[in-house]
Amino acid sequence: MTQQSGEEPKKLITHQNLSRNRFVMLALQLSRKFLTKSK
Repeated sequence: MTQQSGEEPKKLITHQNLSRNRFVMLALQLSRKFLTKSK
């Protein structure tokens, strides 16, 4: 990865973190529902 400007990579990283957190939250909710259903 080549850093052309200091701003771009930070925005990319924050965007990736946000999407990752959202995905983790969804996964946790789904797994929680699945666990409650299986019990």
